[in-house]
Amino acid sequence: MLYADSVLYGPTAFLTKITLLLVFARAFTPYKKMMAFIWGFMGAMLVFYIIVTFLKVGLCKPISLFWDPNIKGTCLNEHVIFIADTVMSVVSDLAILALPVPLLWSLQMPLKKKLRIAVLLGAGGVATATSIVRLILIVGPLPTDRTVAGVQFKLLGYVSNLFLISQGNANLLSSESQKL
Repeated sequence: MLYADSVLYGPTAFLTKITLLLVFARAFTPYKKMMAFIWGFMGAMLVFYIIVTFLKVGLCKPISLFWDPNIKGTCLNEHVIFIADTVMSVVSDLAILALPVPLLWSLQMPLKKKLRIAVLLGAGGVATATSIVRLILIVGPLPTDRTVAGVQFKLLGYVSNLFLISQGNANLLSSESQKL
């Protein structure tokens, strides 16, 4: 289970972040430099997550060595791979959190309305915070019980993705509240 989670986290996080970036791309269409940044960032994330996913799939030879240390074989340095994965998560979360700010403040609407939208988009701040906590956990000394460490790490990943998804729905909630 822990192995499957580590392999699936990257594609799940990538698709969630791409969805948010596509929503932002739609809003930033008139801004050529911002569009170039968004498409470039999506491309960089695609390359990164493909590489990390393949590294995680082939982490141990045989794969069962990942959960059974009594089997003979070799493993890559999983700690370094997880650190790289988590650093990318923090960087991409920060970028996604900061990306809509210039557009939001340039809108011609009352400050109160801008603040409501900012609060909705602020759910991404929780995702960023959980990514930072994950980074602190993975950089620090690893617990001897791999399962406990893995569960803590994975739960924070789920929370991060949950809040990224809620950030993506923030614009939907905002537009629906206008109709009420």
